[in-house]
Parts: sequence; C-alpha cells; structure tokens
Amino acid sequence: MQETKYLLVLEVLIKECQDGGYRILEKSDLLSLLSNKCKMSENELDKIVSSLEKDELISLKYEDEKVYCVCVLPKGTKLLEEQKNKEKPVKAFPRISYFAIFLLSFIASFIACLLTKLIVF
Repeated sequence: MQETKYLLVLEVLIKECQDGGYRILEKSDLLSLLSNKCKMSENELDKIVSSLEKDELISLKYEDEKVYCVCVLPKGTKLLEEQKNKEKPVKAFPRISYFAIFLLSFIASFIACLLTKLIVF
C-alpha cells in the first residue's frame, strides 16, 4: 500500500510539474488531488515527499508548513514510465495446436488439388 501511495504522489507531482522547472505547490492542493485516488494525511505526504527526494526522484528546493517548491527529475519520470509499462499486459499471439495446423494444411492442399484437377481436365 505504501508503494502505491509513493507512486501516486510521484504521478501527481509529474502532472503538476510538466514544464520541467521548479513549481510551488500547496500541500492542501496536493492532498486534494490525491484524495480522488487514496486517503492520505499531511504527515504521510511529508514522509513520501522526503523519501522521493532521498531516492533522487524529485528535487525539493524548499519546504514550508504549507508549500513545497519541487521539481521532478528525469529519474522520477523514467521510474513512473517503467512502472506503467510493467502493468500493461503483453499481447501474445494465440497458440494454435499442431493438429489444427495439420488439419488446415491438409484441407488447403486438398482444395488446391481439386481445383487443379478441374482446370486441367
């Protein structure tokens, strides 16, 4: 559960800091954006933001009681993209049994021989 909150906070920060520079974000705004997906307290948000900074996924210029001045680093964007790619299922080709392949080949060759016989004679 903690990892999902970690990734949700990172996702919201990426959406809010799309220009690549530092952005001043109020804690209450972040909590309201996160409330749609999960419930989080301000203390949890502080811990997650500090752990994101320790993992070098974001750069925190300063932190106040009510605001963050934050910039998402390329490592953070890359991590979120990798997590989203892991969640997407890989589409595989449907498996056809050897018997089905044999049967289709046999029918196709039989029809080809029949058509050849009708054309030649």
